[in-house]
Amino acid sequence: MAAADVAFFPIRHHSPACAWALSQALAALRPRQVLVEAPCDFLPLVVHLTDPETKPPIALLSLPADKAAPEDQFTAVYPFCAHSPEFVALRWARGNDARIELIDLPARHKMMRRRMPERHGAPAPLIAEWRLDHNAYVTELCARRGVRDALALWDALFESQAGTADWRGFFKAVGLYCGHMRAVTPAADMAADGTQAREAHMAARLARARAEPGPVAVITGGFHTPALMEEAAWPAPDTASPPANAYLIRYGFQQLDHHGGYGAGLPHPAFYQRLWQSLHHRAAAPSDLAADVLTDFADWLRREKPSLALPTPTLSAAVIATGRLAALRRLPAAGRSEIIDAVRSCGVKDAIELGTSPLLEALQIFLVGEMIGGIPHGAAQPPLVAHVRARLKALRFNLEDGAPRHRDLDVLRRPAHAQASRLLFTLELAGAEFARRIAGPDPYTGWRGDALFETWTYAWSPMVEARLIARAADGASLEDVALATLAARHRALADSGRSRSASASVALLVTAARTGIEAAIDLAAGWCADAIADDSQAASIIGAIAVTAGLTRPGPGAPEFAPRFQPLRSAAIRRLLLLFPDIADTREDQLPDLIRALAALGGLLASGDDALERAAFAPVLQAALDRTAPPVLHGALLAFAGLLGTLPEADVAARIAALLAGTYVTAGDAAAVLTGCLAVAPRLILRSPAILEAADGFLARADHEGFVAALPELRLAFSQLNPTEIDQIAAWAAARHGLDIAQITTSGIPAREMTENLGLSARLAGVWREDGLAAWLEVA
Repeated sequence: MAAADVAFFPIRHHSPACAWALSQALAALRPRQVLVEAPCDFLPLVVHLTDPETKPPIALLSLPADKAAPEDQFTAVYPFCAHSPEFVALRWARGNDARIELIDLPARHKMMRRRMPERHGAPAPLIAEWRLDHNAYVTELCARRGVRDALALWDALFESQAGTADWRGFFKAVGLYCGHMRAVTPAADMAADGTQAREAHMAARLARARAEPGPVAVITGGFHTPALMEEAAWPAPDTASPPANAYLIRYGFQQLDHHGGYGAGLPHPAFYQRLWQSLHHRAAAPSDLAADVLTDFADWLRREKPSLALPTPTLSAAVIATGRLAALRRLPAAGRSEIIDAVRSCGVKDAIELGTSPLLEALQIFLVGEMIGGIPHGAAQPPLVAHVRARLKALRFNLEDGAPRHRDLDVLRRPAHAQASRLLFTLELAGAEFARRIAGPDPYTGWRGDALFETWTYAWSPMVEARLIARAADGASLEDVALATLAARHRALADSGRSRSASASVALLVTAARTGIEAAIDLAAGWCADAIADDSQAASIIGAIAVTAGLTRPGPGAPEFAPRFQPLRSAAIRRLLLLFPDIADTREDQLPDLIRALAALGGLLASGDDALERAAFAPVLQAALDRTAPPVLHGALLAFAGLLGTLPEADVAARIAALLAGTYVTAGDAAAVLTGCLAVAPRLILRSPAILEAADGFLARADHEGFVAALPELRLAFSQLNPTEIDQIAAWAAARHGLDIAQITTSGIPAREMTENLGLSARLAGVWREDGLAAWLEVA
């Protein structure tokens, strides 16, 4: 496809067939200039991209510059694999001393942004081929050819021709196919999404190349080739653009998978890598590729998913099926679609739910692959990435591929494991999304002694690398990034008016303690001290007391720093004692948090926390009880007085019983007293027949309206009890009213009645939510 001294090569990104035909064409034509559709401001990185040490898949990454405008706050990526035609062209050009030119608009140009999908924080790809897969022309061709979708159609028309010696005929067919795609696309759409602006820029670069001596090869997506060949007169765009701020990064097959959300290329990149390798080994498309892939898949199943292993007869049947499917579809050899269909028909015996099955899901994973590329020494990368990789490898984390793995860390007994935990928490703070903790000891539960191990799941991926690069502006070390992140979180608290919240500040302290970074701990401790001194919310102060109880005990976070947290805890306790007499003035919307906080404080007292001096709390608690408090808080304070020993349990029970007997005017208020009591000391009702009798009498006296009014609070009150405790109360109530509890519990509830009750419960919950009472459905 030549015009004067220019040869045009319409390609599909990451197509082995296009890459192979292009390699043959370049070897035959030997152009002196190679023009490739890629952002022009990535040109300085081509030397690293084409380095012999570079191992695809890799990508060129563009980050926002420091102090970038809001519209420029995005991350963009341009990926390559070994069978990307652009990569093949660039490597050929370097090996044959041809001039390389990247001819697309700059990566951060406003017209490039128009074609980027929302990626929820992940880098957006700079290349997309959705126009090749979604139009009336493709739909009609799929129907005529009898294939399921546009990707299978491409395979049948072009990937099946991989290895052909007739590269001219191949590119003529690709050009015709893509030309039809363009013919059914409205010009207005191409103007709106930046296509015309990009093509105008490519045409200008091509015109400049024509003025230089020597033949020119132009490698672009097939959709753009007709415009360049016809020299379409689009208005030249303004090329002003923010700087690329670009790096070469490792990329992975999982990110390249078309079915995984990547908008270019083909699905199942590991399969096409196999096809590409076979072409190089045999210089032609192998007829036994499908058999090799299926055999390797069977071996992989035996290793990775033995429960799904294919019996030999099934494997043999699948291999035979691929050949017969290829013949039926008039293909020279079986490809990806034939492999999938053969496994589906021969290996899946049960009904396929929603279009998939465990075996097909395993095949999907196998065909996508887990390969991650490598970059050469000296490539432009911030030191932070190498710093993190070296530390992870030293702690025996596997970074060789993108497969998710589990790691158990004995953080309380093995220093190296505690060090690994700190590093993982630091990476979590930095937003690398490398690992996620599933279970383990926690300062919020006081570093429970029975939880010795942390369990993490982790995977190194190109996105981890990209996120670290994005944070490189905050420093060359992970510690610098952690400090910058903590400072940003504290600024966010200030912006939201919560920088003086003790509970919010102590959460930052926990985050810092888990990293084990001394400077971070000192920084967060200072913020926490300031917040404790200024916070006027008792619930928030109690939260700080509870969390610092965990931090002051030996644990995996930073045991050597535990003494530093004791002054904070003492300051929080002093602050709570100062606030406690006025606790009755708490606003209604703050009561649920306060009740939960009192329950937590009661738990600390019950555990024998030495820092909480009962004698110091007695007078301030009595002062609070002497004030008029909301019913739910009054019940909670009475229960807390029983836990503290300020009131004997018998006196607490007597007061609760008296309140239920009629002190409050409304039934809802009376029941709220029971809610507060059981929220702080749920076991109290089991030890107190007086409270049980008072609650029973309260229910007996309530009329229908009173019961309905009290029902939400009663629901909350008894939700504090576990099933065994509820059974004990039921047995007491049955005996009190002359019922046989054994008969009730063994006869069961008829299925119809159970269904009706569940339906009624769901309807009531819906009504409460509509009335803004969703909080009543929560356990206090």
